[in-house]
Amino acid sequence: MKRKAQVVKRRATLFTLDAILSPRSTCSNPTFPTPTVILSRHTRDSFHAIIGNEGSVSLPNPTILVVDDHDVVRRSLCDWIGVSFQDYRVIEAASAEQALEIARAEPLALVLMDIGLPQMNGIDATREIKRTAAHIPVIVVSIHESPAYQADALAAGANAYVPKRKLHSDLFQVMARWLNPAPELPAAQPPSA
Repeated sequence: MKRKAQVVKRRATLFTLDAILSPRSTCSNPTFPTPTVILSRHTRDSFHAIIGNEGSVSLPNPTILVVDDHDVVRRSLCDWIGVSFQDYRVIEAASAEQALEIARAEPLALVLMDIGLPQMNGIDATREIKRTAAHIPVIVVSIHESPAYQADALAAGANAYVPKRKLHSDLFQVMARWLNPAPELPAAQPPSA
């Protein structure tokens, strides 16, 4: 891991940023004591615009959060996603409570959420994430294929639902759609007469 510290001036206020940059394809759990730069209200471009010529900061890659209570499943997903989406940092949470803590502290590009979690379930966690950060896409992944589970997840605000038995065939396509949404086209204009 590389440690970089920068001092940045913004509107006569001095900020010290201490960033731990982890390798792209390695899962990490930010709930352990790891200092990180949190830029929840700034995109990369706007943050660079704030800095201007006063300094430079190495920003972490956009982050994907994998939430699953089964260690083997969670780590396999992290490794698989890390290899396939190399421009993203992949982090993990073993519970809904950890996921909510991370979602409050980290600017997330996407969340993969299991339903069957200890204590708070993934549907309730999805609802809470969407209540506080509606812009974060949440893809629910579950062994449950019942339409009732899918309807509950979508009603909670999930952007997509992928059964675990279809992960290898459907997950990356769904993730790519939410990580790289198609640009909105201007509304069609009626032909002039």
